[in-house]
Amino acid sequence: MGTLLNGNQEYDFVITDESEAHKELEEGNSEVVIRLFENDYQIISASNTHAIQLVEDYLVDTPFQMQTESIDGGEVPEYNMSLQLLFGFTLFLVMFTIGFKVNGVTSDKVSGVWDRMILSPVSKTAMYTGHLFYSFLIGFIQIFMVLLIFNYVMDYDLGHNFGMILTVAAVFTLSMVSLSMLFTGFIKTPEQFNMVFPSVIPILPVISGVYMPPGMLSHPVLLFIADLFPLVHAMEALMDIALFDAGWNDIIRPIVLMLLIAVICMGVGVNLVERRTK
Repeated sequence: MGTLLNGNQEYDFVITDESEAHKELEEGNSEVVIRLFENDYQIISASNTHAIQLVEDYLVDTPFQMQTESIDGGEVPEYNMSLQLLFGFTLFLVMFTIGFKVNGVTSDKVSGVWDRMILSPVSKTAMYTGHLFYSFLIGFIQIFMVLLIFNYVMDYDLGHNFGMILTVAAVFTLSMVSLSMLFTGFIKTPEQFNMVFPSVIPILPVISGVYMPPGMLSHPVLLFIADLFPLVHAMEALMDIALFDAGWNDIIRPIVLMLLIAVICMGVGVNLVERRTK
């Protein structure tokens, strides 16, 4: 900065502490003090001298300018907070829908329907598949309808890759079905599920930063906890697709993480349900 300002000029610019600059001005060692702000500046002088006009002219014709461009050379798009809230609330609401549908497994076990079905020709695998696929289908249709309405009816700009957005939504729905199965494995009755699940789920958007601009949430513990759930990874992929036209290589990481969460939660959840049954 100092080198650029002092190039072939009559006056020398020195970067110094504010109190030291005022002291130099009071003692007559400096003619002008310039306080720089992010988008403005302030000139401080003991008297109205020729140096003030010279410095003002020089600051108008600055020695360098900064211009921000995207990687491909175009303009950097402004961050769309309304789009983030659209995705966030859509996924948040569908988490409740999926959870209450998966809770049907616990309801069947407590009511005795599960045991009677086991005695029928229907296999246990088919019973689990029926419950979980139904929950997945309901959840995905809900996301699909909301995004469809906002994209094609309400004219929201969701980017140019609506198919990729639906793919991420499908992976999120699968991982959320698995997470709900994990809750089912820890909770014994439908009533307990209806009490615990709605108490935990509203915390996830908060620690995932869904309600605030990027970078506002920086606590390492909260960020670590958020990474254990699929919401933060789905939001990352959806925003990259809609806002930055991300390709498959750009969103492979959040997709893989959601699939990993799905596999772990499903395996542990089904195992806990079976152990409790035995």
